[in-house]
Amino acid sequence: KTPRIERANMDGSARRVIVKTGIAWPNGIAVDRSQPMVYWADAHQDRIEMCDYEGRHRRVLLEKGVQHPFGFTLLGEDLFWSDWQTRRVERINKRTGDGRTTVA
Repeated sequence: KTPRIERANMDGSARRVIVKTGIAWPNGIAVDRSQPMVYWADAHQDRIEMCDYEGRHRRVLLEKGVQHPFGFTLLGEDLFWSDWQTRRVERINKRTGDGRTTVA
């Protein structure tokens, strides 16, 4: 009922909220085990955000020109997403938000 991002152990134990404010429609999420960071798209606020596994160091990675982000994945240093509105696949650098490119 209340939008949030949570984490838990693989067996479902130790469940806890890591993001509970300033979030409306989180509908894309990617976990970077090498950083460790969590990335998500908020289709209501039309932006992409990130934070660490504890919910700290939260920041907006991209909010200009994002219309309705949906599918999400990471590959190397890049973050890829599909946009429901524009019907494109785009990418940016997962650390800086720079280098925005339309892939398809």
